[in-house]
Amino acid sequence: MRWTRTGCPPEWYPGALDLVLSDKITVADFIERRPLGTINETFAKERDHGLTRRVPLTPAE
Repeated sequence: MRWTRTGCPPEWYPGALDLVLSDKITVADFIERRPLGTINETFAKERDHGLTRRVPLTPAE
């Protein structure tokens, strides 16, 4: 099995998307949103393998 940085092989994307759209998988359980201003700390944690979830960085509102 070949895993990529995005989580699964691209050929699995349609099936994964179907699971998300049918509410069988809740994406929110696998992410942790952080403000863009924490980019340096977030990248440092990623580099040191200190994150357990995907982190989308969001711009300040």
